[in-house]
Amino acid sequence: MEGRPVSPAAATGQALPGYAELLAQSNFSFQQGASHPEELVVRARALGYQALALTDECSVAGVVRAHAQAKQSGLQLLPGAVFRLQPSRTMPQPEAGREGERGVAEAEEG
Repeated sequence: MEGRPVSPAAATGQALPGYAELLAQSNFSFQQGASHPEELVVRARALGYQALALTDECSVAGVVRAHAQAKQSGLQLLPGAVFRLQPSRTMPQPEAGREGERGVAEAEEG
């Protein structure tokens, strides 16, 4: 069929081991992913993937669309999300005042 993607396994005639993409982001990840969730599922199936993990940033908004397409395509969908946690550069500390400073100094000496 013309215009339809051919999986590597079909192109070479060899069976490939099962593969699952575990970090795919759709256009529901603002400025990260470009493809619609349904497009990712269709492409993964065309490439012969066994499963696809849709892991948008801080969101599972695209999972519903991906699930509908995965069910229709017979692809296992692994829903998830990516959260990027960065430690704070400064740590707030309560003001101790002179009494607090004296107590700390005594504890260090003692």
